[in-house]
Amino acid sequence: RLVHAYLLKQEALEALAGEMCSRDAPPPPPPPLCHPLKWRPGVVEVAEASLAACRAANPQGLSEEVLSMRAKDGREVTFTVDQLEAFYAMRDSMLTEWGYLQAEEFGDEEPAPPPQPRRPLPRAFAAAFDPVLESSALLCFMAWEGLDPAGDLTVKVRLPQEQWE
Repeated sequence: RLVHAYLLKQEALEALAGEMCSRDAPPPPPPPLCHPLKWRPGVVEVAEASLAACRAANPQGLSEEVLSMRAKDGREVTFTVDQLEAFYAMRDSMLTEWGYLQAEEFGDEEPAPPPQPRRPLPRAFAAAFDPVLESSALLCFMAWEGLDPAGDLTVKVRLPQEQWE
């Protein structure tokens, strides 16, 4: 039983060790706490604590009906509908990076790849944001963690380099 519990944590602990180890070149920026990678067994505690603080400050989440929220630094932030759409796209990009969603095809001439099984979300992530694709709490938590709705959506969802260094 203990071995099984350790094996569940091994992938997350190896990723955390890779982020924290010393090396000649800096490691790639880690994902923000709203990313499923931060919700795996063994490293989920920090993400859960940050979500609890976000929910205490913003019990209604962020949606088309509620376009404003209190940021982590305490200031009131209001988003436009276009920025909310950008958060939807970032959410989809993040879930695609994890493997929960499949990447969309961009051309009709390209053959569609064979269907791949979706990677299940970490249990804690799924429980916190169920249903994930309709969760106003996830969008709010993404904003709480500093994701910029005006940022480039073609890159993977990662912390900005200046925040990581």
